[in-house]
Amino acid sequence: MTVICPATETAGCKGKKKVTTTLGTASFTVKAGKTQTVSVKLSKAALKLLKKGSLKVSLAAVAPDRRTTTASGKLAKVRRTA
Repeated sequence: MTVICPATETAGCKGKKKVTTTLGTASFTVKAGKTQTVSVKLSKAALKLLKKGSLKVSLAAVAPDRRTTTASGKLAKVRRTA
């Protein structure tokens, strides 16, 4: 990514860039007024990042009428026991 600050900006330039990665996707159908747990298969990139520790995540679900519901949280390694 290249950032150019014009010479006319005597005080300089500053800002933030948010980098996003898709950790996984899932399709689902939930009836109106109901709640359902949805499992998301994580991508190889997500699993690799998760090996380094927990990840802050944001989730987005888009309804057929194009309204979006969002949530955020933390994704952590879960050890399965046999």
